[in-house]
Amino acid sequence: MSNEIQQYHAPAPVTFEQLTRMASALSKSGLFAVKTPEAALTLLLIAQAEGIPPTQAMMDYDVIQGRPALKSSAMLARFQRSGGRVQWITSTDECVEGKFVHPVGGELTVKWDSTRLKTAGLDKKEMHQKFPLQMKRARCISEAVRALNPQCIPVGMYAVEEARDIPEEIDVTPRQSLDQAATDAVAAVDHALPPEELDALILTMDVKTMAELTPAFGRAYTRAKEACDEAAKTKLKAIYDDMKAGIEAGAI
Repeated sequence: MSNEIQQYHAPAPVTFEQLTRMASALSKSGLFAVKTPEAALTLLLIAQAEGIPPTQAMMDYDVIQGRPALKSSAMLARFQRSGGRVQWITSTDECVEGKFVHPVGGELTVKWDSTRLKTAGLDKKEMHQKFPLQMKRARCISEAVRALNPQCIPVGMYAVEEARDIPEEIDVTPRQSLDQAATDAVAAVDHALPPEELDALILTMDVKTMAELTPAFGRAYTRAKEACDEAAKTKLKAIYDDMKAGIEAGAI
């Protein structure tokens, strides 16, 4: 049996604009846990990176305190699709213990009980008091999967149940700074050259002589300047310098 996670493949690449519209529709639908277009867009970008359908990401992930997190049930499903097996030895409110086996990572028995929960400082958490069995099982899953086959979990990603236990961060950044950062970010998106236009401008600089290169660079640089796209200006200047060096050396 293959040790690779079963991957889903979208039929065609999706543009950022399409993802943005999709995120707005998903957040308005109320069918998933995400409540804002920004949260939905984050999950759609994760789906694109993982090569899974957008709706699969909506079902597998959640956003907890602003952090994307993978549901433990989805984590276990990925583990099993990649060849893993689990046998639950004990499953009560007081103790959950499971034996996990994977052809890549071997065998591991993980146990979360009330004593371990208290040691970790989680016994007073509301979710652990309301759903003790489910939260302990989730901890067993995330610990075992991360140890035996970490490719089932995106790097740095927590399980939903783990993310709920992380204390909420208090942002002490001055409000004015946040507003300015948001304004700057919006301005950058609004004025940046579309990738397709930048690529087209770069192609116009693929010439053989300085007589052709100089006006082509001038037009491209002026367009990037009008768009207030500093990154594009830097990239165009670097390409110009390389082309100029090649022409003068007779390599082009």
